[in-house]
Amino acid sequence: MEKSRIYKNFLDVIESKFTSEATLKTYANVAEKFIYDKHYNSLEALTNKYIKRYLLGIKNRKSVSSHNQYLSVIKILYRDVLKQRYKVESIKPIKSKRKLINLMGMTKIKSIVSKIPNLKHHAIIMTFLSTGVRISELLDIRLLDVDSENMRILIRNGKGGKSRFIGLDSKLLKDLRKYYKLYKPKYYLFEGINGKYSKSSINKFLKKYFGTNFHAHLLRHIHITYMINNDVNNEKLRNAVGHNSTSTLRWYYQYSEHTLITNINPINELI
Repeated sequence: MEKSRIYKNFLDVIESKFTSEATLKTYANVAEKFIYDKHYNSLEALTNKYIKRYLLGIKNRKSVSSHNQYLSVIKILYRDVLKQRYKVESIKPIKSKRKLINLMGMTKIKSIVSKIPNLKHHAIIMTFLSTGVRISELLDIRLLDVDSENMRILIRNGKGGKSRFIGLDSKLLKDLRKYYKLYKPKYYLFEGINGKYSKSSINKFLKKYFGTNFHAHLLRHIHITYMINNDVNNEKLRNAVGHNSTSTLRWYYQYSEHTLITNINPINELI
């Protein structure tokens, strides 16, 4: 089968599987790179051993996440397009270790946020902190997704193409209304000059206010950790932040104040 035909068939398959624009774009880009790469043989004739070696090269040149991204694409390609499932079903994704970092405390965040003069920047940061949404989810929020009557926001096509409702806090709604009156966005809640606001623009101003190592996903970490510290029900929190299982939240318990501060300590037996 010609490469152009394989690529077109791949696009048809992922469009039937996913609804997230970001996922479709990423998978299409990765598939194009793999399909049109200089392989020693045709795609149909490549072996399991070659595919493993190719993926190892991706991991060594790029990252574990790139390896897993390529693997997801290659599995769809061989399972659903080339009908050669046996070549890829034994290849497993690599589990990367999440690194612990020092999250900024709420006192410092409050001090910084209170001095932000730009209403749009302020509203975006408040939305992150109040809801814990991912940056891609925030950028996809349309004006009609904000339901002030029922005090909720519709998150369309979140991670894995799943949609969900999240709570809309009254203080956040007040902030969003102030922002709306000044900027008057037309379609998306947060817009730039050419339509939807960009990830790079958000991370740029976050680094300006919070420091060069800061990025949008840290605000999600801060939100989830705060909710855990305040004993929010795990199942409710899981649904709100769009995790597949409550086990995913366990990582955040390493930041929990409850696990760090306790009167129970063997040193009490010594002193």
